[in-house]
Amino acid sequence: MVDDIMQETLVSLMKNCESYDESREFLSWALTIARRRTVDQLRKEGRSRLVFTNEVYEGLEDDFCSIEERQSQGQTIFYLKECMKSLSFDNQKIMKMKYFQKMKVDLISKKLGRSFLSIQSLLDRLRQKLKKCVLQKMKNV
Repeated sequence: MVDDIMQETLVSLMKNCESYDESREFLSWALTIARRRTVDQLRKEGRSRLVFTNEVYEGLEDDFCSIEERQSQGQTIFYLKECMKSLSFDNQKIMKMKYFQKMKVDLISKKLGRSFLSIQSLLDRLRQKLKKCVLQKMKNV
């Protein structure tokens, strides 16, 4: 049964390759098709031998979604780490103070002897820079 599902998934991917939206992650798109082929196959098998409840189908869908989400989150974290390396040492330090040490902006500004507004503005710019970098890396995959 697994081989049948895999073969049907590959055929579907080939048939639908022109409908793939490049703004979406390929893996997400491919897993959605695989999930649909799996559910279709289980329903066919259910008619001939076994009867699966809706809970089984929903559980399978949840499993596929969680795999897809973990993969996507893992990629995002990887790209974020890569993009962090592009920041200056001082900017990396400020981001780590804010997001890893969970320091408030007023405490960071006091520690660094800078104004609250300058740190807040810098954090906003750094977040935008990191977001742009991560999105660019995801687009280039």
